[in-house]
Amino acid sequence: MTKKIISWCIVLLFVCFSCGNQSESAENQDNQMDLESQTVVLENGIVEIKTETAFEDKIATPEYWKNIKYQKDMPCVIDFYATWCGPCHKISPIYDKLAKEYEGKITFYRVDVDILPNIAQTVGIEGMPTLLFFKQGVNDQILGFLGEEETEAQMRQKLETLLAE
Repeated sequence: MTKKIISWCIVLLFVCFSCGNQSESAENQDNQMDLESQTVVLENGIVEIKTETAFEDKIATPEYWKNIKYQKDMPCVIDFYATWCGPCHKISPIYDKLAKEYEGKITFYRVDVDILPNIAQTVGIEGMPTLLFFKQGVNDQILGFLGEEETEAQMRQKLETLLAE
């Protein structure tokens, strides 16, 4: 009986220490991934911005956050969203579809306002979803979700305007 109890205790200790090490190891891997990948390119071509440094590199430096002066050659759209936002989930499939359709012509970005609140606040994001459209400093926006057809029509019109300028 005593041998059984000791055996079970050893097994439990082994399991506890094994799980703790795996958890710590996974946590370290996540931290390394966060440090290494400041952006994630999704399969539909959308670039998800994960850090302020990535935002500075891809879109605008801090002195331009308030009035973004996007100076890249290819026009872009930035989707400011939150994972808890219902309208953001509704606009997402439209955004994904258009990102695939305009791939190579317009760069599509996503910024989670909960991960990068300083940027969202400085840029002046007051509601979500907010889509900002840029070409050489010129910008336009769509705020909110107006229904699938109307939102897609508005987005297409603004995307075509970016390409025409």
